[in-house]
Amino acid sequence: MYENNPLKRMADNNFAPSAIFKTGEKLVRYCEKKRSANYTGIHDFTVYTGILSPTFQSKYKHLNVLAKYLAYCIHNKRPEREKSVSQVGKETFPFEPHETDLIKHALDSKYMGWGKDQHPIVQRHLHLHDPLTIATEVPVWDDKTAGFIDVLRIHSNGSIEIADFKPNAKKDKKAAAQVKGYKDVLVKTLGVDPKRVFCTWFDHEHAFILKDL
Repeated sequence: MYENNPLKRMADNNFAPSAIFKTGEKLVRYCEKKRSANYTGIHDFTVYTGILSPTFQSKYKHLNVLAKYLAYCIHNKRPEREKSVSQVGKETFPFEPHETDLIKHALDSKYMGWGKDQHPIVQRHLHLHDPLTIATEVPVWDDKTAGFIDVLRIHSNGSIEIADFKPNAKKDKKAAAQVKGYKDVLVKTLGVDPKRVFCTWFDHEHAFILKDL
């Protein structure tokens, strides 16, 4: 049944449950199963350890703060909150189509048709093939809400991209509010300039970017 599943193929190719390797660098992972009356999910938080190195952080001080946060998340479980970040936002925010290599990465991951496996298939493909991806399923929280960012990327100019994989990105009406919620919590937590953080969502055909407010 799973012969052609990319996730299964990666597992067969020494994709170890505890760690994988990308350009010679180790990725740290832990998996959290979340169950409640209304939700069941698996959050496979994975961090590229290159972000934790002084060399990576030397050019931009805000990346030092991000690295410390990710290191904290590796060793500390995300606290429980009453509401999810994705459930809070009901406002509409302006966005526009976005040209990004994430579309091709999603297509190349061959996630289509794999149901609940779609997110981890895309995320693991990004860890293996996208040099900008430094973490997936990143836990974020504030006093009232909590959530997991699908993909966190760092660009050459030091900007932080919050990317959300949506299997039907063009029709998803909640995506803008969701990524805006992630950005608000992350910016508040890190104390970084909001202009250094931007938000996108994507599938294998379309991608969109949240406009600056």
